[in-house]
Amino acid sequence: MHSDVPHLFQLMNLAQRELGAFMIAVTEAYGSEEGELAADDWLNELGATDELPDLTTRDWRRITIAAAARLANRLTGPRTTQPHETAHCVQG
Repeated sequence: MHSDVPHLFQLMNLAQRELGAFMIAVTEAYGSEEGELAADDWLNELGATDELPDLTTRDWRRITIAAAARLANRLTGPRTTQPHETAHCVQG
């Protein structure tokens, strides 16, 4: 168990850095309310993973990308039409 402690601290440090950077970026771009929601999204994505990410930035970045997709969906709302459908509706 003692040999796992340094590994867990490293995982916590990486998670904290990734979440913090994501939350700061969203807060700067969209305000504190969206920053908090984005942090919740990130934590939900982490909780939904089958196993903890490894000690690489790429593994943690997948969680951030999934949380960013949630943010984008929240900001833009659900799409009701496909791009090619709207092009046919425009009359010239």
